[in-house]
Amino acid sequence: MENLLINPDTLKVKLIDFGCGDFLTKMSYTSFAGTRDYCPPEYLMTGEYHGEPATVSTKDNECCDMIRCCLQIDPKQRTELEKLSLHSWFKIANKK
Repeated sequence: MENLLINPDTLKVKLIDFGCGDFLTKMSYTSFAGTRDYCPPEYLMTGEYHGEPATVSTKDNECCDMIRCCLQIDPKQRTELEKLSLHSWFKIANKK
């Protein structure tokens, strides 16, 4: 829950992560300050990573819909894991 920002007026949800705690630059990062389990795989391999390509745009309606499917209040309304991989966002993301 600490990685979700919810606007109480609009009920819009933003998925965030402040684990890096550093300004995004065009240069690569050579240290990782977040949870190691969630660090970019290239950091484990090379010791550096670029933060910008790892950022998901909140303007992507398909991405927002996929996140909404996972965050339904009623557990019976949440999309099952097997069906989640069939969501249209994954089809769009694979084309990019």
